[in-house]
Order: sequence, then C-alpha cells, then structure tokens
Amino acid sequence: MRFARCENVSQPWLGKRFATFAAIEDDWDDAAARVPSSCRDSGPGMTQNVQVSSLSRELSRLLRHAHVRNFLLLFSAGGGARVLQVAAYPLLLFIYTPAQFGLFAGFTTIATVAAAFATMRYELAIPVSRSVKHAAGIVALCVIASGILGVMMIFAFGLLPHTLLGWMGLPGLESVAWLTAFSMFGVSVYGALTYWAVRFGAFREIARTQIVKAAGELGTQIALGFAGSGVWGLAIGNVVGMCAGIGSLLRVGSLGKLAPQSAVRLFTLAKSWRDFPIYSGTAGLLSQASTRFTLVALGAMFSPAALGLLWAGFAILEAPTSIIAVAAGRVYYQRASEIWREQPERLRGLFLKTVGSAFVISLAGGMLAFFLLPWLMHMALPARWAGASGLVRALIPAYIGQLSIIPFTTYGIVRRQRWQLVWDALNLVANLGVVAYGHFTGAGLETLVTLLSLTRFVAFAAIVPIHMHILKPPAREDALNVRARTEISGM
Repeated sequence: MRFARCENVSQPWLGKRFATFAAIEDDWDDAAARVPSSCRDSGPGMTQNVQVSSLSRELSRLLRHAHVRNFLLLFSAGGGARVLQVAAYPLLLFIYTPAQFGLFAGFTTIATVAAAFATMRYELAIPVSRSVKHAAGIVALCVIASGILGVMMIFAFGLLPHTLLGWMGLPGLESVAWLTAFSMFGVSVYGALTYWAVRFGAFREIARTQIVKAAGELGTQIALGFAGSGVWGLAIGNVVGMCAGIGSLLRVGSLGKLAPQSAVRLFTLAKSWRDFPIYSGTAGLLSQASTRFTLVALGAMFSPAALGLLWAGFAILEAPTSIIAVAAGRVYYQRASEIWREQPERLRGLFLKTVGSAFVISLAGGMLAFFLLPWLMHMALPARWAGASGLVRALIPAYIGQLSIIPFTTYGIVRRQRWQLVWDALNLVANLGVVAYGHFTGAGLETLVTLLSLTRFVAFAAIVPIHMHILKPPAREDALNVRARTEISGM
C-alpha cells in the first residue's frame, strides 16, 4: 500500500474532512490520474507542506483548549492596556517631574496596601465556592468591607494628615491623601468582581475592562497634566482608572439579583471562610507592605525625587511583566480550582509544569530587558530621568522571580494560607533588613535596590519547595473525600 499526502485536494470523493489520499497498489495508476499535478511529486515541497500542515494542526489542537484561549484573550487585552501605558509613559514623564511621581508613588502605596486589607481576601473564595448564591454573598461582603474602610480613610486623612504623611516622609501629599480612599475602593471592588467574572468564564468582559481602565487613567492624567495640575492630575487619573470597568462586571451572572442577602447569611459566609481574612488577608497586607512600604522607606531615606526615579523603574518593568502575570494567574486560578474540586492529586503536577515554563519565559525576557531597556530609556525619556535606567537593571532579578511564581501560588485553593502568612512575614523581615542595612551603612540607592532585588528573587524561589510540601498527592481516602470537604467549606 502506498500513501500520498496532498493539502490542496478538494475532490468530493475524498470527503469533507480529509485531505489524505490512500490507494491500493493495483488501483494506483487510476487513482493517481485523479490527483492534481501540483501534488503528484513527493519531493522537498511536499515535505514542507506536510510540516506546515502538522504545525497548523498542532496549533489548532492547542487552541481548542478553553484555558489556552482564555489566557490568550486576557493576554491580548492586558497587552493592549500595557501598550497604552508604555506609549503614554514618555509623555507622562515629560509632563511630570520625578518629585511629583515620588509623591504619586506614596499615593498608590497607601491605596494599594489598604486595598489588600479592605476585602480581607474573601474574594479568593469566590471561584472555589460550590454555590453561586454563596459566591454572590462573598462579593457583597467584599463591597461592604471596602466601603467601611473607605469612610475610615477619609476621616483619618482629614483629621491627622500631618502625622500620618509626615511619618511616611511625604508631607507634600496632604492635599490629595483623602483620594486614596476612592482609589482603594475601586481596586478592591474591581478585584472581587474580577473573581466573580472568572467563576463564570467571562474573560471577554474582563479583557474589555482592562482596556477601559488603562485608557481612563492615562487619558485623565495626560489631560490634567497639560493643565498644570501637578500631583492632583496623577491622583485623580488613578481614581478614574481604578473605578473604571466596575459597572460592566456587575452585569455578569445576574449579580444584582443574587448579591442582596441578609446580614445573618453574610455573617455565616464570613465565618465559614474565615481562613481567608485570618491568613490570606494578613499575608496580602504583609506582601504589599514588603514591596510598597520598602519603596517609601527608601524614598524617605533619600528624597521624593529619588522615590520618583525608583517608581519609574518599577513602572517600566511592571508594564510588560504584568501582561503575562495577570492573564496567566487568573486562568491558572480557574483551572487549578477545577482540578482541586475534581482531581486534587493532579494539582502538584500542574503547578510544577506551569512554574517551570514561566521561569524559562521570564529568564529570556529578563536577559533581553537587561540589555535593551536602558538604551530605550535613554532614547525616549528626558534627561532628568537618566538615573532610572540603572535602577531598572537592578530590579530585573526580582521581576524574574515574581513573574515565574507569584501568579501561580495555590495557598487559597488548598486552604493552606498559613504557609503564605509565614512566607510573607519572612519576606517583609528580609526587605526591612535591606532598609536597615542602608540606614546604618549609608549605601547608595542603586546598591540597596540591587540587594533588595536579589533578596526578593531568593524569597520567590523559596515558594517552590513550600508548594511541593502543601501540594503532596493526598492519600487515596483523602482524595475521595476532598470534594466533600470543599463543598462543606463553601456552604
């Protein structure tokens, strides 16, 4: 029997689904006459067609997986949002000064750290809760908690602005500090609604809101910057960007009908998922503090302008890395939640495979950024930002570790948040140790940032053996009962 592969055969006798011609040797001459002349040779051209066809089929097979399509959707949307940011950065850095960006870094630090505590990380329970109504109740719980904290922040910065901001070394932020409450509320509520949308697979809606958020924030900051608004323009633009997209996600899954629930039911939900505020909430606060407050502490040691240069370095690296991190993390969380509910013994393998692939991609991207970014910054940015290029190089190791591991941490899914709390506490101690070293030795800013970056890389790498411990395949009887335990905890 002989076979010939032909990609452009379209005769009806071959059928609608196949382009493979097979004939028994006795009928070969008769069948060959029916094959187009362009396909009768099996030389190099034929081999190339076979290879291209195989690659096309492999890509088609890959794209049939829902989690791959969802990742590409969020990746493309996040990429579009980050392209807007990258395109706007030269203009923003031309309009605003390093000192103004230093104050803005303090503004975002307050809002982000508060947002990490506002919802107490209850939103992590939304995708893994068995009941849709219970998940809607958790969303309502997050919104209420964020609103209460927002009111408290407005009163705090209205009554004690000098004390709070003077301690942070940011006295110039007093006039706009109260806006951090609105930025915090937008971050918290949007985050909870994102997990709600992830539960329903509404990745297209999430992708759309990412573009809207980026356009709203950058457009407002540029417009107000040209109007000479100073740090007010950066702060108001941040509030607009953080709150944009909330209305669209509220329409997902009939949330408006499910979320209103009694106070007793909300209290029951809060109690049944109490591990999240106790461990994940505290860990999230420590995580944000270890990054944000460390930056502010370094800025207080030097000046707001130095903090602005450091913030620019973080922002330039954050733009490309978060494209992958946000998209991959959300898709992974959905996939890992499904596996934990159905086949928990497979979760460890998924984590290892995902982290390994992410590390290879991150390392290649980090090496490319090390050589290209300083040159691009020199070409595109004003001279007053020249000091940021060395800080960007110093921060690359930390971002390689962060991008490789942080989006795929699985503490909340397997209800082992204690380990996350321990890791975040040790990471904070290590970062504060770097700050203390700089305080007592008088080391320069770039030296301290390099030491901080390497410290964070080692800390991120330590997450892998921790997950190898908490994701050990369960015993057979435990594997049979894990679905029941998950369902009971979500009641």
